[in-house]
Amino acid sequence: MKGSAAPENSQMPDMKRPIPELLAPAGSWEALLAAIGAGADAVYLGGRRFNARRLAKNFGPEELERAVAYSHERGVRVYVTVNTLIRERELQEAIEYLLWLYEIGVDAVLVQDAGLARLARDTVPRLPLHASTQMTVHNAEGVEHLAREGFRRVVLARELGSEEIEEIASRSRDLGIGLEIFIHGALCFSFSGQCLLSTCMGGRSANRGVCAQPCRKRYTLVKGAADEFGRMSAERQAMSDTAHLLSTRDLCTFGWLDSIVRLPVESLKIEGRMKSPEYVAVVVDVYRRALDLLGEGDWRPDPVEECRLALAFNRLFTRGLIFGARDEEMLSPETPGHRGLKIGTSQSRTRRQDLLRIRLIRELMPVKGDAIAFRTADGKTAGGFILSRAPLRRGGEISVRVPCDIPENAEISIMRSSSLEQRAREIMARSVSSRVPLMLKMNAFLDAEQYLVLRGTVCQPGRTPLSVSVKSNIPFQSARGRPLAAVDMKKHLCRGIHPPFSLTDCRIEYPGGLFMPLSALNENRRRFLMEALSAVTASYRPDETEIQGCRDQLDRFRRYAPLRIAHSIQMDRPPKLGVIVDDLQSARESFMHGADTIYYELETGDAIRKANPRAGSVVPAPEDLRSLGDICEDCHASGKSLFWKWPRICRQPFIDRAVLLATDTSSPVLDGFMVENAGAAVALKRYGLKQPIHGYSGLNVWNSWSVAEYSELFGLLTLSPELSLREIEHMMQMRRPGWPEIGMQVQGNLEAMVSEICIPASLGLCREGGCGDGDSGVWALRDEQNCLFPIRMGSSCHTHIFNSVETCLIDLIPEFFRCGIDTFILDARGRGSVYSGRICEIYSSAIEAVMEYGVRARDEILSLKEGIREMARGGITMGPLLTGLREEDHQ
Repeated sequence: MKGSAAPENSQMPDMKRPIPELLAPAGSWEALLAAIGAGADAVYLGGRRFNARRLAKNFGPEELERAVAYSHERGVRVYVTVNTLIRERELQEAIEYLLWLYEIGVDAVLVQDAGLARLARDTVPRLPLHASTQMTVHNAEGVEHLAREGFRRVVLARELGSEEIEEIASRSRDLGIGLEIFIHGALCFSFSGQCLLSTCMGGRSANRGVCAQPCRKRYTLVKGAADEFGRMSAERQAMSDTAHLLSTRDLCTFGWLDSIVRLPVESLKIEGRMKSPEYVAVVVDVYRRALDLLGEGDWRPDPVEECRLALAFNRLFTRGLIFGARDEEMLSPETPGHRGLKIGTSQSRTRRQDLLRIRLIRELMPVKGDAIAFRTADGKTAGGFILSRAPLRRGGEISVRVPCDIPENAEISIMRSSSLEQRAREIMARSVSSRVPLMLKMNAFLDAEQYLVLRGTVCQPGRTPLSVSVKSNIPFQSARGRPLAAVDMKKHLCRGIHPPFSLTDCRIEYPGGLFMPLSALNENRRRFLMEALSAVTASYRPDETEIQGCRDQLDRFRRYAPLRIAHSIQMDRPPKLGVIVDDLQSARESFMHGADTIYYELETGDAIRKANPRAGSVVPAPEDLRSLGDICEDCHASGKSLFWKWPRICRQPFIDRAVLLATDTSSPVLDGFMVENAGAAVALKRYGLKQPIHGYSGLNVWNSWSVAEYSELFGLLTLSPELSLREIEHMMQMRRPGWPEIGMQVQGNLEAMVSEICIPASLGLCREGGCGDGDSGVWALRDEQNCLFPIRMGSSCHTHIFNSVETCLIDLIPEFFRCGIDTFILDARGRGSVYSGRICEIYSSAIEAVMEYGVRARDEILSLKEGIREMARGGITMGPLLTGLREEDHQ
C-alpha cells in the first residue's frame, strides 16, 4: 500500500524481548469472539451509555457481564469505555454504572471526564482508571497530573512522535502509570477530545459518542483578503475542485513493529469498534502473529500480511505522525471510504469480448467470489462486479469475465476477498479456545457415604490457583451386573473437558465393584466444570466487604444536599470581561473599550518562532514576551490585567521553554496565564509561579466535579461551549466555597478543530515563511452547503478550524448573571483591532445595562446585538445554549 511500506533499514531483532499487550476493539459480541479468537491479550468495549462509540452495536447489561466472564475464562482482560463527558444530572447514574462494572470484575474503565474520574476515586477507589485518548494527553506533565489523580494508564494522543513518547515515558517512569498507544485503524483529523465540528454543523457531539463525521465530507479550500472585522472578502479558490480535505488515511504501523515494541509502552491498541467482526479477526490475527515472532526475535515485515490488512479495510495507509508522516501522507482526499487493494490495470479485451486482460502489479490474484472495483485515473468512470469465475493467468496478466465495459488503463482493485472472509470465520471459531488456557487438575474419589467427589484446582498463569469441589447427587450402588471399571470412569470424566480448559492431571481413587449411571458421571463432570468457571469469574471480582464500602460511599453521594446559590442578580459584583487576542493593537483597543482582562496568545501570531515545525513544536523567544512590555504597562496603568494565553496544544519543547521565560526576571510582569490542558498548569505550578492560571474551553468542563478536580490548579475555569443554559444552571447550583471563578465564552467563532495536519501543506500550498503564496490573507473551508469555516495556521502549521457562524450570547447575559458566571470571554483572535475594540465596547455596555436595569435591559441588549450582527463572521448563533445537543437514542 502507498505510504505504508516499512523502512528499508528496518533491523531484525536479535534477541527475545517482552512484548506489550495487544489491545483489540470489540463493538459487538461477534467482534469480541473475533478478538479473542485472533489472540488479543485484552479487549475494550462499551455499554449502551456514556460511550464514545454509541453508534456501534455495543453491549447491554446482561451481555456485558457475560462478555467479561467469557473473556476472563480465556485469560483476556476487559476494559470498558466510559469515555464521554458527563452532565451534572447524569453523575449519579454514571457512578452507579462504574460501581456495577467494578462488581462484575472489569479490569479497568477508560474515562474522558475529569469530574467522573474524581467521583470514581472517591466512590470506587480500587477500580482501575485509564485515561482515554479523548483527554488529549500530549505532554509529560499531563501524565504526571493523571498519575497523581490515581490513573493507572494513559492513552496518549495519536499526534505524538516516537521520540516524544520516549521522552514522556522517561519523565514518568517512576510515577507508577503505564502508557498506551494506537498502532492501527482510523485516525481523527483533530486532536481527540478537542473536536466540536460535528456539534457546530449538526448538534451531534463527538464528546457524547454521536459524531456525524463531518471530516469525511467534501470541502473546497479558499483564500481571500480580510476586511476590517477579520472576515473574508475578495474570495478566490485555492484549489481546482472540492475534495475530502479533512479525511485522514488509516494508521498502519505494521512495517514498523520492531520500532514499536522498543517504545516504553505497555499496550498497543487497534482502533475499530465500529468495524465488522471480520475486520477485527483479520487485523488482530496479523498483529498477533507478528508480535509473537518479534518476541522470539524472528520477524520481518511480510507484504502478504500487509495485503491482508489492506483488504480488511483501508483509506490508504499511513505510518502516522508517530513515525514522521508528512501532511500529504496523512490525508486521503479522493474518497473517505474503503480503497481496497489495487492489483493491476485493465488492458485491451481478449478475442472473447467478455474477457478482460488485467496486468498485475503484485503476486496476489483474485479468486471466484471476490468483489472487484475499477476506476479510471480521472475518476469519471467507476464501478464494480463480483468475480463469477476463477481468472485465467498467463505470465504477469490474468483474464477475467466482466459483465460491463471497462476502459483501458483503469485501476483494478479487490474490494472484498472471499478467501480472507473464510479465514476470518476460521479465526472467529477459535474463540472457544484460549491463548491462556485454564489449567485444570482433577481428583475423583468416593466419600464415606459412597458419593463421588470431584475435587481439584483451576488456575491461569500469574494468578492464584482456585479450589473446586462438587459432590454427586446420587451415591454409587453395588453392581448388579457389570461394575464400572476405574479406567472407564476416568475415560468418561476426562473426555468431556474441552477449551478453555486444559486438563493437566486427573487422578482416580476408586475401589471398583460399584456402579453409577454414565449420565450421572457426565452430570458431575459438567457441574465440576461449571464450578471451575464460576470460581474463575469470582476471582476477578471484589469481595462483598469492598463492594459494601463502595455502596456506602455511593449512598453518601446520593444524600449530598447542595447549597444552592442565590438566583438574584448580583448588583454589587458585575462579571468581568475578558478577551482573547493575538496582536498588540487588538489588545490595546480591547482594554481601552472595556475589557478587564486581556488574554494574549502568541501561538497564532507573527512573533512566535518555530523550533521543530514537523513535530508541531513552537518555542517562544525572549523577545516575544518583551514585545508585550509596553502593552503590559498600559494595562496596569488602567487597572487592567494582561495574561499570556498558551496554545491549546502544548508540546514538550514549548512547555520547557515557556516556563523558563515566564520565570525570567527580564520578561514583563504578567498578571497570569491561560492554558487549555492540565499539563501546562502543572508545569507552571512546579516552577512556583504565583500568578493565577485560568483554564479555557479545551479542558472540557461539563460538571461540578470537574470544577472540583481542577480547583487546585486553576483560578478560573471556562465552561464547555457544548453545555445548554439549563445544564449550566444545574452545575452552578452545586457551587461551593473554594471554587475557582467560572468563565463562559459568549462571543466569537468557536474553535471547532485543532489539528497537527496543515491543509495547505497537504496540497503543496505551504511554503517557507508561512502558508500560502506569500501574500497576506485568510483561509477558509467551504462546505457543500456553501458555509465558510475560517482556518488559521499556527506558527507550527497547526490547523485551527473555526465554526462558520459566530457564537453570540449577549441575549443571555441576564441569565448568566443569575447563574453566577464570573467572567464573560470574547474570542477575537484573527479579527483585528476594529472588531476587538467594538465587541468589547458592546459587551461592556450590556453588562452595565444589566447591572443598572436587570431584566429590563433586554431592549438595550437587543439594540447592541444589531451592532454585533453587522460585523459578525458568518452570521450569529446561540449554538446548543437553548436547545441542547442532539442525542437521539441510536441503540
